[in-house]
Amino acid sequence: MSSRIPSLAALVGVVLIGMTGFGVFLPIFPFLALDLGATPTATTIAMGAYSLGQLISSPFWGRLSDRIGRKPILIAGLVGGVVSYLWLARANSVEELGAARLFGGLMAGNVGAAFAAAADLADDKTRARNMGFLGAAVGFGFIAGPALGAFLIGDEPGRAAFSRVCIASAALAGVAALIALALFRESLSRAARASAHADPPHRFAILSAKPALARFVAVMFLIIAAQALMETTFGLWTDAELSWGPREVGWTLAALGAGAVLLQGAVRARRRARWANT
Repeated sequence: MSSRIPSLAALVGVVLIGMTGFGVFLPIFPFLALDLGATPTATTIAMGAYSLGQLISSPFWGRLSDRIGRKPILIAGLVGGVVSYLWLARANSVEELGAARLFGGLMAGNVGAAFAAAADLADDKTRARNMGFLGAAVGFGFIAGPALGAFLIGDEPGRAAFSRVCIASAALAGVAALIALALFRESLSRAARASAHADPPHRFAILSAKPALARFVAVMFLIIAAQALMETTFGLWTDAELSWGPREVGWTLAALGAGAVLLQGAVRARRRARWANT
């Protein structure tokens, strides 16, 4: 088990840095689109293109990571993120923004591969712990990222400032890719990769055979949909109603991320205390 700890630590670092890079860009996207002359409707469509790309590509990346391992998918997804952010930095129209976001979503197999790797590195006693570490890394990424974006954008955001934030996101994704390459050891055994070449059951067949899993997927869909609705419209709403800019939105999203982490920590602590008393 001790031999797995360095890989787990590297994995947590990769997720933390990668999600920080994602969060850096999040608050400035609506304002970048508006700066390019996009309508609010076009802005939300361009931002949602990322999720469309994820919807299309996630099953492919999941199957591929079972066949060739987690590490290549981690690195490929992060490198794809670098390309996407650099494309966004040079985009001159909302159509280019949407295309870059779609490409980023299509390449976003690294998050699923990271959670799969955390499961590979765990046994029955440590699985929840490993998932908790990765969840914490994601949470802290969504605190540090928007805060860093708010800092980098400056008081008077313009095209150069938007490009600077996109380049910072690309740099963080690149650092995460280098850490994955240098420090993360493949977590999926050769035997497991060999067995994955057999034809897997269809994912809809799995859901129909496990109603509890189907209900969990439905709940997660609603939770993520609600979060996406807020993220795609919050900046536009604050711009129209409060005359906020990307800096104010960045600080607010960082505060929301901090609140979510504190709430989750309090709930977990209460659950541990309840379990200890039973």
